[in-house]
Amino acid sequence: MLCLVCVALAGCSDDSKGTVGDNSGAVSNSDLPAPDAALVSALKINAAVSNGLSAEGKENAALPDGLFARARLIDVKADLIGGRDLAPGDGLVGQQATINYDIDEDDSNESIFVFVATLDMNAYLIWEDGDRCYLAWEDDLTDEGWLVTGPCLSGEGADDTRDIVICSLSDDTQTCQLCDFGDLRDEDDDVCAACTVSGLEARCSEPVAEPMEEPDAGNSNGVATACDSECMAQDGATCCTTCGCEGEVVCTPPCTDGLLWDCEFQCCFDYEVFECPEAE
Repeated sequence: MLCLVCVALAGCSDDSKGTVGDNSGAVSNSDLPAPDAALVSALKINAAVSNGLSAEGKENAALPDGLFARARLIDVKADLIGGRDLAPGDGLVGQQATINYDIDEDDSNESIFVFVATLDMNAYLIWEDGDRCYLAWEDDLTDEGWLVTGPCLSGEGADDTRDIVICSLSDDTQTCQLCDFGDLRDEDDDVCAACTVSGLEARCSEPVAEPMEEPDAGNSNGVATACDSECMAQDGATCCTTCGCEGEVVCTPPCTDGLLWDCEFQCCFDYEVFECPEAE
């Protein structure tokens, strides 16, 4: 099993928490904003996985709702974690065990739930620290380690809308991102922002959804791309520029006198000369 490097920018560390390298002139972590997440080193993930795989007394187990539900974390799409689906609709089967191991190097053992999935024989680690939950694993196909951490879900609906930190670890790179699974949970695109990793701390910028481009309202030759603002101010209004568009209130782009929006030609059409005015 690959022994991954530590999550650190300045260098790797052993169990003593110090880092190797010249940090003269560097800003002390005590002078920085509070971290968005406390991480664990890939070296410790590797050791915990080894301990879990060799643990005695493993029992057959099933996770009908997947690993994120067991870890009390919001489901993460597979494309954000190397293409691995940890919340499959038909659940997961495998073996489980519990080990005691100081994975976060705080001189106190964590109680870590280990699940070895029958599908790929990967070992997944789940533990809690205060109000924060963790899920970690190593991908033996890509030699990457993964860590997902966020506030533990309470199961109380709206209170469970949280941001989580996702980290990938390898021999050469260590990257983390903060992903927003709040109001954008139902959108096709997840909103994530890169984090800065220093030692075992990640500080992240709040993810911000890119604003939708505001199209031009139209110009003097009658060509328009945005729907009429007065129409769009009505309840249930839908901006329709293409044919077959439906809505409670259908709005079309505004056109100059004598022109009407044509959904097929996608312009303010001049039906007297049967053509779209050329843009200036």
